[in-house]
Amino acid sequence: MDNSNYFHYIEIISTITTCIIIAIILHKSITQIENQIYNNKKIDNASASIIAQLSRISIGICILFVILKSFNIDTSTLATFGGLSTIAITFAARELLSNILGGLILTSDKSFKVGDWIATKGVEGTVTHIGLRKTILMTFDKRPIYVPNSAFLEQPVINPSRMTNRRIKHYLSLRYEDFDKIGVIEKDIKKYLKNHDEIDNNQIVIVALDKLNENSIDILIYCFTLTTDWAYFHSIQSSILIGINNIIKAHNAEFAYPTRTILLNKNE
Repeated sequence: MDNSNYFHYIEIISTITTCIIIAIILHKSITQIENQIYNNKKIDNASASIIAQLSRISIGICILFVILKSFNIDTSTLATFGGLSTIAITFAARELLSNILGGLILTSDKSFKVGDWIATKGVEGTVTHIGLRKTILMTFDKRPIYVPNSAFLEQPVINPSRMTNRRIKHYLSLRYEDFDKIGVIEKDIKKYLKNHDEIDNNQIVIVALDKLNENSIDILIYCFTLTTDWAYFHSIQSSILIGINNIIKAHNAEFAYPTRTILLNKNE
């Protein structure tokens, strides 16, 4: 082996070694920055994860080209081939590219984040992961659902986690015998809701006669709670319904139930 070949191989080994060291340093740096971002609650973790993945891929491609260059491989030809391959992959894996694009859009427009409860395309659950290709939802019965990111580009997304209030909407069905008491009952229920600490009086509060049904008089109860917590909301709603029941009892009124009046002819 002549000296020129010897030094050429030494140069290749040095280049590869340097590239590996640089790759390791950059990988650790990206991981460190990524962990710092995760600890910063002001920054979206999903965005940081996707940016980190793209950074690693970009670094890997650059290092690959440097190594190939050290072997005197024409990278321009490879780049041209890579461009043609990219076109082929675009047609062959359009769905994959659509999912990746969806992931990038999700992290940029911030329709939802990890921890949000969302509903879309007939499924709902808590977002546990947002990746380049898919988003993982955990349903209320603890079953994971893997949703391709492209689905969020085609379907509307409901994000109840960002609601400002929760709504109470009920109908009270009273007897026709209590028709004359409806006005005062409505007045007392509305006063009760207006003075309730858990009801948002900046929102609409409705207590009104709504329907005259076959067997009942229906009063609409419509208001909003201050809390958005699902479990606490049901506790408040239960308390309010009990309070409304006490008001109805205080006026000696009763809830209606289906009845039939049968007229008998005594002469038969």
